[in-house]
Amino acid sequence: MGTWIKCSDERGQIIYINIANAITLLRNESHHRGTVIAFMGTSDHLSVRETPEDILKAAKGQKSN
Repeated sequence: MGTWIKCSDERGQIIYINIANAITLLRNESHHRGTVIAFMGTSDHLSVRETPEDILKAAKGQKSN
């Protein structure tokens, strides 16, 4: 089923990511904020405004519901 997390892209638009398919969460060092996410099965990356800690906290909160 997956764990869908509500995030904001770099323009501030709301997007939902399936964190169950993420293979890496890296702090976005080039912008000094946010996270770069890599997913299984693709070489594309997604940049969001939330920190890796925020994303993992949201995912953990969904699993406990």
